[in-house]
Amino acid sequence: MIKEGIQSITYWLMGSVAGASWPTHARMIPLSIVVPLFFYTQAKILNLMLLGDDTAVTLGVDLHLYRQGYLLVSALMVGFAVYAAGMIGFVGLIVPHVSRMLVGADHRKLLPIAALSGAIFLVWADVLCRVIIPQTELPIGILVFHDRCTLFYLSDDKEDVWFWQRCIGDRSKAWRFA
Repeated sequence: MIKEGIQSITYWLMGSVAGASWPTHARMIPLSIVVPLFFYTQAKILNLMLLGDDTAVTLGVDLHLYRQGYLLVSALMVGFAVYAAGMIGFVGLIVPHVSRMLVGADHRKLLPIAALSGAIFLVWADVLCRVIIPQTELPIGILVFHDRCTLFYLSDDKEDVWFWQRCIGDRSKAWRFA
């Protein structure tokens, strides 16, 4: 019994989809449909946030309340994701940045691409963790942590701002998305 408890804690801390169950995920399904749809409907305001507060106020939008609401909704979604899947829920730290580099800063394109890429990334990470060492399943968190460290190591050069310019996008062109 102690061994199963330790294994359960280890898989929650490191991340695994092996312990997935329908009762746990039944609570996540409505949230994982409603929250992305909510943010997709808010793409215009999210794009306006890229321009900065001064520009948004000039255009007649005070971003303070929007920012607080988005923070609350995001925290709720991340909390439920971590509850249901463990630390694997933090895949959302990597995928949106890479997706932004691929499709740009427009949230109308970015949100669906980031959601789809996150799902694909997680499935392939699970497959790799199951086949890297035969008859043993590595926790997905180990593979995801390795990818995250590599990504941030490559982007840590203060002289080379190319990576962050690609993630944030060219702010001078962001007005087209508002």
